[in-house]
Amino acid sequence: MMAPPRARSQKNGIPEAFVYRGEEEMKTGNVKEQFKKFFQETSFTALVRIYNATSLVKRLAWLVVFLGMLAWLSVQCYWLLERYFNYPMEVKMDLVAAQEIEFPSVTVCNLNPLKQSKLMERPYADLGSFMQLESQDMLYTAFKDNYYDDWQAKQQPQDPIEMGPRMGMSPDPITTWTPNQNTFSGSNINTAIGSSPGVATNPPSDASTTTSSVSSSSTNANVPSGLATSSASVTTGGGLDTTTKSGDPAPFGSAQTASSSSSLTTHGGDFSDPTLGMTGGDPLETTPVSGGEGPPPKIRKRRQATDLTDFLKENTFNKWDMLERSNVATQFYEDKDREYIASMAYATFSKTHNESIVINGGHPANNFFIDCKMAGFACSPRNFTTFVSHKYGNCYTFNAEGNGKKVVTKFTGPGYGLSLELYLDQEEYIPALSPSAGARVLIHPRNSMPFPEDEGISIAPGVSTSVGLRKVDITRLPPPHGVCAEKGLIEDIYSTNLHTNYSKLSCLKSCFQNLVIKYCHCAMPHLFVPANTTVCDMTNTTVETCSKGLPDNQPTEFKQCDTSCPQPCREIRFEKTLSVAQWPSKRYKDHLQSKVQQSNYRFYGAKVEEEDFARVEVYFEDLLFQEIEQQKAYESQNLISDIGGQLGLWLGLSAITLGELCSFLFSIGQAMTRRVVKNNKKGYQTPIEPVSYM
Repeated sequence: MMAPPRARSQKNGIPEAFVYRGEEEMKTGNVKEQFKKFFQETSFTALVRIYNATSLVKRLAWLVVFLGMLAWLSVQCYWLLERYFNYPMEVKMDLVAAQEIEFPSVTVCNLNPLKQSKLMERPYADLGSFMQLESQDMLYTAFKDNYYDDWQAKQQPQDPIEMGPRMGMSPDPITTWTPNQNTFSGSNINTAIGSSPGVATNPPSDASTTTSSVSSSSTNANVPSGLATSSASVTTGGGLDTTTKSGDPAPFGSAQTASSSSSLTTHGGDFSDPTLGMTGGDPLETTPVSGGEGPPPKIRKRRQATDLTDFLKENTFNKWDMLERSNVATQFYEDKDREYIASMAYATFSKTHNESIVINGGHPANNFFIDCKMAGFACSPRNFTTFVSHKYGNCYTFNAEGNGKKVVTKFTGPGYGLSLELYLDQEEYIPALSPSAGARVLIHPRNSMPFPEDEGISIAPGVSTSVGLRKVDITRLPPPHGVCAEKGLIEDIYSTNLHTNYSKLSCLKSCFQNLVIKYCHCAMPHLFVPANTTVCDMTNTTVETCSKGLPDNQPTEFKQCDTSCPQPCREIRFEKTLSVAQWPSKRYKDHLQSKVQQSNYRFYGAKVEEEDFARVEVYFEDLLFQEIEQQKAYESQNLISDIGGQLGLWLGLSAITLGELCSFLFSIGQAMTRRVVKNNKKGYQTPIEPVSYM
């Protein structure tokens, strides 16, 4: 017998099976019920403690603790986010072993850009006027002009122009001598270098006979013995020429006679004028000169001089003392160096003439290279590529891009590197362009633009210079962590026109050249000159001032060049270790003599002079290269890990708790949505079919 069906629970007399679904859902989806359920089941310990607190005090205490930890957590998270968005980086350095290393390009230049013999030919003869060095020292010349003033101020002689006629004499030409005003423009130097015996203010106690020789085209009969009516130069007993306006200054103690129509030579005897090199009188003192000219040269000894040379020695002449005179100092600091003028003239010449003309005026590769070896095998000038430097003229690059396949080395030491023997030809040096003798050597990556005047090293004649290399491979990060780029924000005219790799230096030079073209309307010859652009004449003061003054006159745009030219993201450099040895040795000199004579007809039968030759060796010290790499110091995974640690430390949260919070918020949103739907459809119920029981 089948058991009767179990009585069903009823609600308001209605079986539970007939309860409407909408009402049940609204009951289970109540917001209050959701909060209660979350606070009872969550793993967020602080909220559980607050909700289940048995007293108001405990609940407030837990709430204060929770809010304090939450505030501190917010500070910690702010610091972590700030660190992340500062995009910090770190540098990793490592030594990496390699089986082989690519050999760098080697650029070699003679320090003399133009041969002396070419100055006799056109168009090189136009440079002749700029290649003259100043033979006279400005401060020494000023001293000879000014120390007469000091003595006259000390002696305070009477006016010879007034006393001469009273005594029946013509004015003394030496007493009234005035220096050439062209020596220092703007200065007012009135000097007198002596006085006649008849008008001397302090005559010697024991007069003696003075012997003088006078030669002149016309002689005044009224002039006392020993004085000439006109004098262009004075030669004292010591033989030092006191001419200050032309010719070289005579060395101390040397005999020199100035060429002029009249001369006065004073020999032994007592005379009151120490400036003429005679005994008697007082030496100069540091009495201030009237007219604001500053103090005279410092006088450290008070001894009487016998001639000008002795006067300079006894009074410890030093040319720098002349800078105490304001007019001399002004002229001194405004004067341009002759070597600088010569270099500016050659730079302008090198960019205003055809490149073949410039190359023809320098030292050709066939004469410059005496011997060439790479890893023990011979090489020749054909293995070098020529380019023109504004400072060194002809420069030659070994292992250049486009001149044969790249050279690699698998061994270390001089025997597996590049060895060059160079002929400097100092007889062809121009002093104003090349005060130093030797060669300029630059080691740089292949296909990079060489700037020997900025980055090269100089090697001396008569020695063998060894250059040991170690490769440095630098890798930089792009923005936002770094500032590197594959190219600059402006056009690199070297890369565009010469097809070289981008570098910060070439970009900076391009940027500055653009500024010069913009504001001076010409291109500097020191930099690459774009086509159809006028070359600046750097011997013109106005043009030179414009180009050199741009950093001060346009500081904003000049500084912007650094921002517009970031560092390349990949760069290769070479650390260098230099050492020198005497070369050639005594026993090798004969072999060098034979080798040189067989290299060129110009050397046949000639004697080898060590000062005309130099040797350089370039090689790797080891096959280890240094790797410098910028890396991100704080990435997104570091940020997530640190924030998770802070949440667990201060609030006891975990990833599961965060999931619970997300689920709770979703439930709250869902419940609120249902409440809104209920309010919009109040009274609407969806009937549910009763469940039949068998």
